[in-house]
Amino acid sequence: MNNFEQAPEFGKYDHRKVLYELEKEKDLVSSGLTLEGWLTLLGSATIPPPFNWSLFVYFVFSNLVTPLSFKRVRKLAQVINVMEAIVDAFEYQGVEVFPFVEIENSEPIDLFVRFPQKVFLLISIETRNNVAVKLNEMRNALSVRRKKGKGLKIWEPDPIDRLCQSHIWLKKNRRDLFGGSSKDARKPLIRVLLLSGETHIAPHEKHLFWRESEKFIQVRTTGNAVLSLQNDIVELIDLFLSHFSKDSSFGGRRPTP
Repeated sequence: MNNFEQAPEFGKYDHRKVLYELEKEKDLVSSGLTLEGWLTLLGSATIPPPFNWSLFVYFVFSNLVTPLSFKRVRKLAQVINVMEAIVDAFEYQGVEVFPFVEIENSEPIDLFVRFPQKVFLLISIETRNNVAVKLNEMRNALSVRRKKGKGLKIWEPDPIDRLCQSHIWLKKNRRDLFGGSSKDARKPLIRVLLLSGETHIAPHEKHLFWRESEKFIQVRTTGNAVLSLQNDIVELIDLFLSHFSKDSSFGGRRPTP
């Protein structure tokens, strides 16, 4: 058994409250990334003179504001944006989106998405600035190429392998996310690698596209996953749901009036 917090039953998850908490965290971390934020926080402190405030603020700002802080703000913004897009598009279908799902001995998975009909998505959001991502069929791996660079470089560590290993662990240790039973954990799940920011998908051969799409790449390296741009996540889920739907009313978003 593990000590991770159990997921609520279907229909009892308040994703709006979770989004609010994520926004609060992002605002808090963001405030620490500016001198104004630190001055506001430090302004309430009572420190007897003589005291060199400018030197103190410089010392605190230069030592506590790290690349990890910027990385956390960026990740929070990405997760919030994707989560909001999914909730807005599929809330009427009962979608539930869990951010930052903890994995033992690994980084949390960005998003776990579930529908009452027991279909699931496992989503990892990645940013590689100014690069195009391509499936290297010869080496059976994802490669990246910088905009002005030459040649392809293998993407290491392999993000698809991480997705697959996380899925295996969740099926074994977090059946509560899937509905509670081993049978639920074997229901359809799609692993998605979302590319964010200035990360693009390079042109690919037609046979590599996922199903009938012209945007999503089927990646079969260390495991199966779908490669997509962040802005296309709703379209990808529409396609996923329509494939597994037995009821046409479950095939996608509610039509616009």
